[in-house]
Amino acid sequence: MFSFAGPLLLIITVLYYFHSRSLIIKTEEHSLQRVAGGLARHIDSHLREKAKMAVVLANAKIIEDAVIAANRGFDALSTTARNRQLEQLDTRWRNTSSADDAFVQGYMNNPAARRLFRLQESLPGEFSEIFVTNRYGALVATTKKLPTFAHAHQYWWQAAWNDGTGRVFFDDRGYDKNFKRYLLGIVVPVKRDGRIIGMVKCNLNILEAMHEITLNPDAWEIRLVRTDGQVVIEQDREPLSSTAPASLRARLAGKLSGSLVMEDNRSRVLAAYAPVAVTLGSPKYGFGGTYASLDHIKANTGEGWVIVVSEDFGILLANFHREIYWVILIELAFTLLMA
Repeated sequence: MFSFAGPLLLIITVLYYFHSRSLIIKTEEHSLQRVAGGLARHIDSHLREKAKMAVVLANAKIIEDAVIAANRGFDALSTTARNRQLEQLDTRWRNTSSADDAFVQGYMNNPAARRLFRLQESLPGEFSEIFVTNRYGALVATTKKLPTFAHAHQYWWQAAWNDGTGRVFFDDRGYDKNFKRYLLGIVVPVKRDGRIIGMVKCNLNILEAMHEITLNPDAWEIRLVRTDGQVVIEQDREPLSSTAPASLRARLAGKLSGSLVMEDNRSRVLAAYAPVAVTLGSPKYGFGGTYASLDHIKANTGEGWVIVVSEDFGILLANFHREIYWVILIELAFTLLMA
């Protein structure tokens, strides 16, 4: 009886183990994919809402009137004279260190600037700065003393200009170590009668808002990752201080949803991933950056954002392994009793 029941129960146990293990992994895989997709849609919705807020600001009459008035002084100049004046204003702005200087205050304390301040104050800590330029890139109004006065040469300005057609551009500027903040600029064209007359840029502090997604009560690890593998946000680590495993980076480059089993920090994990749609680029929305930024590190150079949700196999199968342990003990006791 022992020699018959022992091998039979062993075979049944092994079959049960592999079948149940496969079922548990598949069920958890679907759960992780749902969570990754839900978080990706949440971030997508958040960014689109902020973009709508910037569009509403760009359509405000006080902003349009200020931009039109600023354009008027440059329109009458020849291209050479206009460029010379922009260069002179930019040099003067750079050489003026105090924000209390009358020249700087002319752009921080006008009706359009006060409108920007009201928006910034209504959402404390959300925007690091908001500013407006005319169609030539010259500053019109700002909530902060910026490094430069002229902006038309900037990559984000050109990206939002979009060959004169205009689109919303998300400027993924990277992490500022000095101020401990991760900035995402939202650039929106100011239009009148379908023609671009200026630009509005809102630099959004996303670290606190996005960091909440990594605080998960379950055993999952949630990360916001660029499609090149740079980890934008994860729990208890500085932004852009780590990179996703090579096997995951190969999948992220495809900018699609999916799942895989991989080695991460010397442990085997099950991971699911889903892209944030608005960061993949479209005729309406652009997303990117440049490494040329002097005050930020590892700015985006065209990558999208992806939510990655992973779970360690040891944690995933812990309860199941305990169950198998008790099943084997019961089988041995039953076999010995029968023998």
